[in-house]
Amino acid sequence: MNTITLNYIETGRRLYAMLVNESGEYYSTASEAFIALVVGNWSDYLIDLTETPAGSYSYVFTMPAAGAASGRYTLRYQDSEDAGPAIHDASFRFDGGDITPIELDASAVRAAVGLAAANLDTQLAGVIAAGDARWATAAGFATADDIAGLLDAPLAGHATSGTVGEALANVGSVEGLDDLADTVDAIKAKTDLIGSAIIAVVGPAFDGEELSIVAGDDYLAADGRALSWTVSTWGGPDLTGAAVKLHLIGQADRDDGETTSEVVIDGSAAMADAAAVFTVPLTAAQTAALTPSTAAQYYSYVYQLRVTTAAGRVLTIATNTVHVEAGLEAGA
Repeated sequence: MNTITLNYIETGRRLYAMLVNESGEYYSTASEAFIALVVGNWSDYLIDLTETPAGSYSYVFTMPAAGAASGRYTLRYQDSEDAGPAIHDASFRFDGGDITPIELDASAVRAAVGLAAANLDTQLAGVIAAGDARWATAAGFATADDIAGLLDAPLAGHATSGTVGEALANVGSVEGLDDLADTVDAIKAKTDLIGSAIIAVVGPAFDGEELSIVAGDDYLAADGRALSWTVSTWGGPDLTGAAVKLHLIGQADRDDGETTSEVVIDGSAAMADAAAVFTVPLTAAQTAALTPSTAAQYYSYVYQLRVTTAAGRVLTIATNTVHVEAGLEAGA
């Protein structure tokens, strides 16, 4: 038969086809011959497909009676109402009387995937078949198909730099252990950077984390009695030129939600290797002015040690409570 039946997704449509030969020429219904495509003459290449029978979704293409020789052809068909270039292809052979579908041989497969004529054959020929004597030439293979020999083949001679063979050959070797040691050392160098900063508060009569001050006493750096806070591993901003201040607010006021400091005392900041040390000296006059604690109010104040860097960054280094012990005086 010289017809092709194409099944389409819709019925009642107008489908048209263009017939292309192996040379890429289009069949012209005007000249009844295959000619080079002229874009402006699209209507000359259109061949209507007839839905047969009506409503069957089957559209029939009939090979033109004139101008078509035996050979291979491509039928490019399209719905006339498609919004875009939805062109579909069907390939077939025509022997001058009958149309037959194309069955892909090795040559057609190569053409379909873009391989050069001999590439597929060459690649397939390169596969060593089971039982081939060449299997026995590999180091450690006793006979062809010696799978156990493949598994037992020594890795010597298979240590090209950067290959899996090199990596396997180095497992358990001095070189492999050296590489592992280097890796572990590199990891340790990173984990050594992980630490926890410890804040240690130093002060006379220091009890736990609170400050305990005797009213009327001097707490001077020259005497080794200044209050100090140490951050063991400082990771904060540059402390050069930083302003350090110890803020005190009455415990009762703080409990009532007050935020205005009642006493502010100047201090200093310095680096000692990786540690940051914050020091606040107090004079006897300053401590005598503090309100002593009572039985009902054991903590006289809440303190905050605050730092303002030269760059304007504000940091609270420590905060806790202050117990002020009244100084004792000799009787008359």
